[in-house]
Amino acid sequence: MHRHLLLRIVPPHMLKHLAETGDTRLPELAWRTLVASEQFRGGRQAIGAITPLAATPTGAKRCT
Repeated sequence: MHRHLLLRIVPPHMLKHLAETGDTRLPELAWRTLVASEQFRGGRQAIGAITPLAATPTGAKRCT
């Protein structure tokens, strides 16, 4: 039997609501999703802060 997954983006405010009012398994899944989202967001912010430091200045020669 094939299982068809439906993947959607759920806004954080809806995940928080599901985490607080869902059935037995849903709150755990909602909290795990919120934690993962925060971790990804933190990683993107860290990479965004470092990227300009590694950029080659305009007009500078690059040795390859």
